Amino acid sequence: MLGVAGLFGVPGLLALGRSWRKTTKWTVSHGIITGARSSGPPGGEANVYFPNVEICCPDGRRYNFQGSTGSGRYPPIGEKVKVVYDPEDPTDGDLLWNLWFGPGVLLLLGGFCLVFSLLSYAGLTFE
Repeated sequence: MLGVAGLFGVPGLLALGRSWRKTTKWTVSHGIITGARSSGPPGGEANVYFPNVEICCPDGRRYNFQGSTGSGRYPPIGEKVKVVYDPEDPTDGDLLWNLWFGPGVLLLLGGFCLVFSLLSYAGLTFE
């Protein structure tokens, strides 16, 4: 079980580091959801929708990028969302909460496995 904790925890820590660098070095702003890309067949029930986001940079130019995390629900067009983008390449961006969702899930799973492993190692059983 300790190995499973590492399988979740190590990638979670690496992803957390990437997210931290992006939020400290990239520009945090607001964007508007303009649509979505579907990952499944048209009209299929297993579709996952990745939001398309438009941002307006300080120079007045508009750029678009796609969120990295999808949902089974079509995103509300016109919704204002908090985003982070690379000021040197504004087409490279993401929704701010997407940066923390993946690492958070991995660290939560890794932490759960670690606690369970330590409790099992200490002789506690769950029957």
